[in-house]
Amino acid sequence: MQFTPIKNRLDFIGLLIISLSLPISDDLKNVGVILAIVGFFRNKLKYGGWPEPSMFNLGIYLYILTALLSALLSDDILKGLYGSKDIIRMGLVFFVARSMSNEEDILIIIKCFIYSSVIAALFALYRSTVSDRILETHILGNANYTAMYFGIAATAVISAILAFRHFTAASIAFYVLSLSILMISVVKTTMRSTFISLAFFITIVIYKFKNIRAYLMGAVSAVILVLMIIFYQPMNQKIFLTHSLTVGRHNIWHRAVQLFYQSPLLGIGPNHFIYSGPEETVFDAHSLYFQTLSQLGILGFIALVFMMAGFVRFCIRFSPKDSGVFVKYSAIGAFLVIFIAGILDTTLHHEHGLAFMMLTGFMFSYSKEP
Repeated sequence: MQFTPIKNRLDFIGLLIISLSLPISDDLKNVGVILAIVGFFRNKLKYGGWPEPSMFNLGIYLYILTALLSALLSDDILKGLYGSKDIIRMGLVFFVARSMSNEEDILIIIKCFIYSSVIAALFALYRSTVSDRILETHILGNANYTAMYFGIAATAVISAILAFRHFTAASIAFYVLSLSILMISVVKTTMRSTFISLAFFITIVIYKFKNIRAYLMGAVSAVILVLMIIFYQPMNQKIFLTHSLTVGRHNIWHRAVQLFYQSPLLGIGPNHFIYSGPEETVFDAHSLYFQTLSQLGILGFIALVFMMAGFVRFCIRFSPKDSGVFVKYSAIGAFLVIFIAGILDTTLHHEHGLAFMMLTGFMFSYSKEP
């Protein structure tokens, strides 16, 4: 058995640490990001094989470049550069994941992502129940970000159940229990935009797979969501208040448009959005699209469109089998959470943004097409 030196596996070790620590520890996550990036550049400088151009890749390049230029031209350069850090980190994590070629390594990392998410959700459920408060975690951020992250993990669990044909009874029981824990956690955040993304994902997998597992996953997810909405009072009181989704956001979005007009090409700079209303002061536009327009301008929005179009184009052309199905639909679930929930909330940053970029990179790595 040939032993691979650790220095040649830094990218895998880094991504593994990221997948295990994303919902648990900022310090470990940062160590994982550094190791993954160092390993990536070391391997590329030594062996070559730089990423081929594609619509999604170009979108990331433009997103990073726009963020840096916008930061350098902003009123507070240091504040802008700090805000662009998250964008650069996400982009680099994508390229590290995109460069992975060992199928077994990819599956290990995604499964560890699921395991750590379930453990984090269990602890969050316990704290939420004991304190009698809505569910959120310090590491993942506010309830919105927590819901998005656990929503992405839930779609990965559903993808695993649908993709792998030879499951033992114990494996099926574990994944169904994991799905239940994650779904309950999402409901206890009371954040509704993630539900919309999950509904889209479940509809897609039922339509694409048309088998008993898909119907059962749809039924299990629907039952959990309906029962929790009925019996969890904070969600029960909030779910039908549809006007609250847009009434408060209208003024925030209007402010985002005003800021966009101030600097339409590059925006006002990362980390520069602020809206001071009669009742609250907020520091994001409560929409990925308005946030991007206001902070990164037309160029940032074009980069976003490139990433969305590149992802959809790749998914249409990519028809994998077995484990590739698991990877593809895990990435699709993350994509839907980011870009559908992004209509009503600011997404594509923090831990859920890293999870999306990592899963998307793995999906691209399964195909030789750019």
